[in-house]
Amino acid sequence: MILDVILEHKRGEIAAKERRVPRAALEQRARAARPPRNFAGALRKDGVSAIAEIKLKSPSKGVFREGFDPVAIARAYAANGARAISVLADREFFGGGPEIVEAVANDAGVDVPVMYKEFVVHPYQVIEARAAGADAVLLIARGVDAALLTELIALARSLGMEALVETFDAGEIERAVQAGARIIGVNNRDLSTFAVDLDRSRALRRLIPADVLAVSESGLKSAADVAAVAGMGFDGILVGEALVSAPDPGAALRSLLGSAGPAPGVFGAFGGRFVAETLMRNLEELEQGFLRYKDDAEFNRTLGDILTSFVGRPTPLTPLLRLSESLGGARIYAKREDLAHTGAHKINNAVAQALLAVRLGKRRIVAETGAGQHGVAIATASCLLGLDCTVYMGAVDAERQAMNVQRIRMLGADLRFVHAGSRTLKDASNEALRDWIANVDSTHYLLGSAVGPHPFPTIVRHFQTVIGAECRAQVLEREGRLPDAVVACIGGGSNAIGIFAPFLDEPSVDLIGVQAAGGGLASGLHAASLLAGKVGVLQGSKTYVLQNDDGQILETHSIAPGLDYPGVGPEHAHLRDTGRVRYVGVDDARALEAFQTLCRMEGVLPALESSHAVAHALELAPSLGRDAILVVNISGRGDKDLASAIEHMHREKA
Repeated sequence: MILDVILEHKRGEIAAKERRVPRAALEQRARAARPPRNFAGALRKDGVSAIAEIKLKSPSKGVFREGFDPVAIARAYAANGARAISVLADREFFGGGPEIVEAVANDAGVDVPVMYKEFVVHPYQVIEARAAGADAVLLIARGVDAALLTELIALARSLGMEALVETFDAGEIERAVQAGARIIGVNNRDLSTFAVDLDRSRALRRLIPADVLAVSESGLKSAADVAAVAGMGFDGILVGEALVSAPDPGAALRSLLGSAGPAPGVFGAFGGRFVAETLMRNLEELEQGFLRYKDDAEFNRTLGDILTSFVGRPTPLTPLLRLSESLGGARIYAKREDLAHTGAHKINNAVAQALLAVRLGKRRIVAETGAGQHGVAIATASCLLGLDCTVYMGAVDAERQAMNVQRIRMLGADLRFVHAGSRTLKDASNEALRDWIANVDSTHYLLGSAVGPHPFPTIVRHFQTVIGAECRAQVLEREGRLPDAVVACIGGGSNAIGIFAPFLDEPSVDLIGVQAAGGGLASGLHAASLLAGKVGVLQGSKTYVLQNDDGQILETHSIAPGLDYPGVGPEHAHLRDTGRVRYVGVDDARALEAFQTLCRMEGVLPALESSHAVAHALELAPSLGRDAILVVNISGRGDKDLASAIEHMHREKA
């Protein structure tokens, strides 16, 4: 195999190199090199990051171009969207050299990190990389044993560089993780046959931990290829042959990235598709169906009729006059999703996805529910469109949502209680997914929140944006300008992303998401993943997750079952990191107080989920001034919560 030949040649090179430049002298040059650039930071930027490669030739293809000018190519890459540049340092097989790395790394026209790409078998080569001004070094897991791999990664970091560890199979990924790799590449090229297969990336991506950056290497030749690996959840791509063999490498890179557009299903560093192979076909079929129908005139005409005549849209924007006056601050408006048919925003997405399922030829709906509102909504939508319906619900949630349990059953759905785990929404979601896998041909999994693997967060956002679109138009009609702030509760995040979406490009509008602080963040009894979580993968998506140091999902608590979830939608994770949306926590006691206040002062009975948003709005309004406009989304009505709320209030008085 060619890799073995190259590695053996490298082992013979080291002694000769050390004779020419002793290690001590090389270390001195490494210390004198320009400060390293942030290679990992380049890969964490929005979308998929391109590492564009420079090489003269390869063993399989020969010379790629005459008049080889590596610095000119590097400048072209940097000017056309490369987040980093990889330079071959091997002379014998790829026509490179450390001096080429040095020329590129120190050129004033190259302002992105540079990776030294070599077949590293000895620490000397890592020091040589830093001496040349490199910011990262490629290490091939197959080329070294576990102990040496660990040593090389540690050495690179001690010199201020990152190490991209290239792997070919599951065992090598495991070894890279154990060695402490923070960036892992998957090489799509078979080094025995030189054949390229992107399915290698698809199969291995889910094995790379969520807190490790992932790069797909080799064989990416088109925007479709880039979009495909981005959809798998890769943070970066390493592209060489398709660029250096082109007449204009910079234009080739621009075409590869520009025509691909934003990576589907990826929100900055979050999102993607972390699922078993058995689900990939289902998700791809669903994505294609959604893309086909979301802009289809007949589909949207039918959906519009349903939203108007069945759901009752548009829902009102109600001025909360007494509340505004009593607080002495902003004029507060309530976006009344509680007045939609079935009593919550969930119906918007339910009827839309059910209609999509019919168009895709499905005969059955399966879903999970927490507060019961999504279960009621999909059971209702299934009745409307003549679909069979199965709903999974955690046993704990079923006990505190007896009214919605009765409604789901009255609507003819097959309601199944889940007694595994914490017996709440997360566990119900797991069971619903298992059902879908077992019945893929006949069944559509109707996910109710903006969570899960791509394309679900995108689909739910699309169908819930009707909330924000109406709200924006209604505020403009009433006030002649946009609101100063919009507040919504966050569980998985569908009502919030629905109302936030039309305002995301309006920097004058402060967007605030409210998570469930439960018994207080310090108590550990909460569901505030955006405030206390860590980056991880939950139910097919990279996001913020409440988990322990071993990656085990923590049990959550909230008085509001619809917020009792250990993760959050990936777009919210991205919006948190960019700072576009501010996220806060409200505990059970404040939510209960807001529940009573809105009911008694305005005659509006909000769901306990919505009461979290109301509670923050009550605190925020006095600080904004009387000319300010504040909108709070009432995502659902509180009939379902009366028994639970009264029980908690009596308990507090006792």
